Amino acid sequence: MNDVKNAAVSTDAPLRLAMGNTSGDMDSIVGSMGLAYYLTLLTNEVWTPVVNCSREDLQLKTEIYCHLIDDCKLKIEDMLFWDELVALKRPI
Repeated sequence: MNDVKNAAVSTDAPLRLAMGNTSGDMDSIVGSMGLAYYLTLLTNEVWTPVVNCSREDLQLKTEIYCHLIDDCKLKIEDMLFWDELVALKRPI
């Protein structure tokens, strides 16, 4: 997923985002990842999953954090979070 996050930061193409609700719960996070993957395959354009909470907030949700990071072996540094999306500096 790191390639997708880097593409969102480094390209001047329009961003195509898939995100769940603001609760940042497990089904929203996994759903945004699945939807982004599906839409990328369907449209042949890169869709970026966004975790719809701040990076710090995810670490407070221990059951989600532990399952995604420990059990599923996802890397938190590969995820794009709402607060990071808002702060993106993209080429004009």
